Amino acid sequence: MQFLPNSYGGMGLIPLTLKGRVWNRSGATLTVGEVVMTDTLALDPEDGQVAGDLGTISGVSSVTSNPGADAFPLNNVITPTTAGLGVLGGATADPGYWFGLVISLGDVGTGADNTVVEVLWQGRGVAKMAATVGTAQYGKPLVAANGVRTLTLTTAAGTKIIARLEQDTTTANTNANVLFDGLNGFGVQAAS
Repeated sequence: MQFLPNSYGGMGLIPLTLKGRVWNRSGATLTVGEVVMTDTLALDPEDGQVAGDLGTISGVSSVTSNPGADAFPLNNVITPTTAGLGVLGGATADPGYWFGLVISLGDVGTGADNTVVEVLWQGRGVAKMAATVGTAQYGKPLVAANGVRTLTLTTAAGTKIIARLEQDTTTANTNANVLFDGLNGFGVQAAS
């Protein structure tokens, strides 16, 4: 995570805010605070193309290096999957994909599938929580989970820690204040 070099009279930790616009390819309507993952494996290339088919989409390769094309996998976000959560050890080790928090529903303002939304890649934000938890949770690590767009305190070995809770309690399906880094993360959950 990157921080401002000085606080200009402010106090405490001041992380840089990184955000950007992406295509919602989750198959669902997104809401502010939901967690999404970049479509690094081009699992949902769009325009009727089947998952894993790395051919062309309307004449543009889904594995193109053109970041201006909506078919470019890193311009697309999907619901987090097991493949992107992170894996420990050996030849299959993976530190996890890049995650974002939905902060705006874009120009259309609906967050619908196949529309542009804005996500926070790094900084302070609000994230939808998976569960209600009691007090003394401030600073706890948060991870994404397979098939849902919420953050959870329930970690597993190898999962990429992408946020730290910035409040003491949470309520299920409600947004909570978090320090978020979906790009670099805060490390991975160690094996027990």
